[in-house]
Amino acid sequence: MAEAGHETSPSDTRPDPTTWPAVFWRTISSVAANPRRTAISAGVLLILIIGLRILGVDVLCSGGRLLWWAGILKNPPECALPQGSDLTSCLKRASDLKRDYAIESVAMMVQLDDSAAIGPDATSITTSETSGFLLARFRIVYTLRALRNLNPNTYQFYEKYSSSYATDIRHWYGADKEILTGTGREFDVLPSAKKGEVRTVITGADYVYKLPLLPGRNPHRELITLGPREEFFQYDNEEDVICKATIIVSSVDIPLRAGANAARRLKQDRTVDNDEALLSPTNPVEGAYRSVSYHWTNVLPKEIVGVYVTW
Repeated sequence: MAEAGHETSPSDTRPDPTTWPAVFWRTISSVAANPRRTAISAGVLLILIIGLRILGVDVLCSGGRLLWWAGILKNPPECALPQGSDLTSCLKRASDLKRDYAIESVAMMVQLDDSAAIGPDATSITTSETSGFLLARFRIVYTLRALRNLNPNTYQFYEKYSSSYATDIRHWYGADKEILTGTGREFDVLPSAKKGEVRTVITGADYVYKLPLLPGRNPHRELITLGPREEFFQYDNEEDVICKATIIVSSVDIPLRAGANAARRLKQDRTVDNDEALLSPTNPVEGAYRSVSYHWTNVLPKEIVGVYVTW
């Protein structure tokens, strides 16, 4: 094995005068030795700080951010984060839990198409439910803030799409390299980001449901029972800290309505929070898009959020 490089001779322990620490301390010593020079330097530094503040630069915040990126500070300074108490506390929680990243936001968009999109022998869900299919197109957009360097050669973002009732799940490829396992319902996304950077990851899948939908289905850990004209679209958070989660279920073919207490959240303590979801527009017009949606904040590991729709 051959090695190349520079080593200091054992008989020569003097610091290299060209390194930046040596230059820095030599400059500090020179300034400190001259009171007049010290006063002038302090004045110049004060004017520089005031000027940067006028220009909107937070000097202390920028310095704290550099120390965090260098690994000297455990947590990013709050001033270095996008402002907002929910976001700030969420990112701190993710850092305290030793996560590689925090999900600043996740938006799950579900587009429902009636069975005419599946095949020529299908029957529209709006006219008959004796046969046919329902197609649900899932697209999930993640905004990740890296809390340490994410290297695609050593780190994978695990994703899974599943259903107890869909007859088929078809994989949809996002903008990053993906490694599929088995049928493609589980896969790893290989993102790349430096510590402190914000990164977007997009995943997706198409679900095919046989009509009519089975009555008595129990999604949401069996906390809701569905009929043949109802569905519950949920996001299972296994291990992440999510600052803001959004689910939007929309369709131009199906006359969607928000079910009673349509926005549901199963919390870590296994209690349930229910709220009314937003139906847009409030007075839907036939043949136009309509959607049911809701926002949640600070979704923790092992929590489930979902939207209950009817038609």
